[in-house]
Amino acid sequence: MRLTKMSIQASIDKDMRLAELKKKIDDATYIDAAILRIAQVLSSELLDTYNEEHDAKL
Repeated sequence: MRLTKMSIQASIDKDMRLAELKKKIDDATYIDAAILRIAQVLSSELLDTYNEEHDAKL
Protein backbone atom coordinates (compact mmCIF):
# COMPACT_ATOMS: atom_id res chain seq x y z
CA MET A 1 0.00 0.00 0.00
CA ARG A 2 1.38 3.34 -1.03
CA LEU A 3 1.07 6.04 1.63
CA THR A 4 -0.02 9.38 0.35
CA LYS A 5 0.07 12.71 2.09
CA MET A 6 -3.71 12.41 2.57
CA SER A 7 -3.54 8.92 4.12
CA ILE A 8 -0.71 9.96 6.44
CA GLN A 9 -2.70 12.98 7.62
CA ALA A 10 -5.80 10.82 8.11
CA SER A 11 -3.74 8.40 10.18
CA ILE A 12 -2.37 11.22 12.32
CA ASP A 13 -5.87 12.66 12.79
CA LYS A 14 -7.16 9.22 13.79
CA ASP A 15 -4.35 8.77 16.32
CA MET A 16 -5.01 12.22 17.81
CA ARG A 17 -8.74 11.49 18.07
CA LEU A 18 -8.06 8.16 19.78
CA ALA A 19 -5.75 9.87 22.28
CA GLU A 20 -8.48 12.42 23.07
CA LEU A 21 -11.06 9.67 23.59
CA LYS A 22 -8.71 7.72 25.87
CA LYS A 23 -8.43 10.80 28.10
CA LYS A 24 -12.20 11.29 28.11
CA ILE A 25 -13.04 7.76 29.23
CA ASP A 26 -11.05 8.37 32.40
CA ASP A 27 -13.12 11.50 33.14
CA ALA A 28 -16.16 10.54 35.25
CA THR A 29 -17.92 13.85 34.49
CA TYR A 30 -17.57 13.25 30.75
CA ILE A 31 -18.91 9.69 31.07
CA ASP A 32 -21.84 10.86 33.22
CA ALA A 33 -22.73 13.53 30.66
CA ALA A 34 -22.43 11.06 27.78
CA ILE A 35 -24.72 8.55 29.51
CA LEU A 36 -27.24 11.30 30.29
CA ARG A 37 -27.22 12.43 26.64
CA ILE A 38 -27.74 8.87 25.40
CA ALA A 39 -30.65 8.44 27.84
CA GLN A 40 -32.23 11.70 26.67
CA VAL A 41 -31.97 10.77 22.99
CA LEU A 42 -33.38 7.28 23.57
CA SER A 43 -36.23 8.63 25.71
CA SER A 44 -37.10 11.15 23.04
CA GLU A 45 -37.12 8.47 20.35
CA LEU A 46 -39.30 6.20 22.48
CA LEU A 47 -41.78 8.99 23.10
CA ASP A 48 -41.86 9.87 19.40
CA THR A 49 -42.57 6.24 18.53
CA TYR A 50 -45.24 5.97 21.24
CA ASN A 51 -46.92 9.17 20.07
CA GLU A 52 -46.83 8.10 16.41
CA GLU A 53 -48.43 4.75 17.26
CA HIS A 54 -51.16 6.29 19.39
CA ASP A 55 -51.87 9.14 17.00
CA ALA A 56 -52.36 6.57 14.24
CA LYS A 57 -55.01 4.78 16.33
CA LEU A 58 -57.07 7.93 16.97
